[in-house]
Amino acid sequence: MNIAFNYQYRDASNFKRSGQVIFENPDSWSLSAISLAFECTVIHGAFIADQIKIPELFFDKHHFSSDDHCFHEFIGMKYTDVPSNDRHCRRISEFLADVIQARESGWLVFDPWEREYEQSLNRRIA
Repeated sequence: MNIAFNYQYRDASNFKRSGQVIFENPDSWSLSAISLAFECTVIHGAFIADQIKIPELFFDKHHFSSDDHCFHEFIGMKYTDVPSNDRHCRRISEFLADVIQARESGWLVFDPWEREYEQSLNRRIA
């Protein structure tokens, strides 16, 4: 069975947006093993979605406010028969390897507004 990875973005005003990425699980990893491996690599369930190659769930990627930050929250995992939808076609073990790599490299904290502003300037220059 595949694994559904459930997560959310919650801004400082407590508005939430949920997401789910489905990974193949050909090695039949247990949910408890996967969850433990993930939780051991993040800080209090928080992570930076872009660093582990899953979609960011910001409300409006072009109009950030002081309520916005870069962290997403781990909600949980479950088995599913739904086909994989990971844009990188990773197995759950490959996803966990990416999470471990992100932690070892260091979580790259950023301000979403500043990042969008810089990207906007770069688009104008190009």
